[in-house]
Amino acid sequence: MAKYNVKSGTIVDVGGGGGEMAEDLVERNLFDLIVVVEPQILEINLPKVKVIKAFFEDCELAEKFDVITAFEVMEHILNPDKFLNKIKNSLKDEGIFI
Repeated sequence: MAKYNVKSGTIVDVGGGGGEMAEDLVERNLFDLIVVVEPQILEINLPKVKVIKAFFEDCELAEKFDVITAFEVMEHILNPDKFLNKIKNSLKDEGIFI
């Protein structure tokens, strides 16, 4: 995050798996809100963390985000155009996708 001068804001972790990334981000206190989008059941009870049980392409997000991550996800995407368009439309103008 330091490389891209991200100091706070909001982040979406697409395909959050077991929630390890969210746990690490809470511990580092980098973001005001951490949204985890995961189609499998994921129970996390951490401050500043919201879990959406859905595929990212199909979920409704009420806001745009500063950062979106998708680690070990792209190889599972059936419609990459739809996925990447959703990423683009869900980022703030200066937002980054990792």
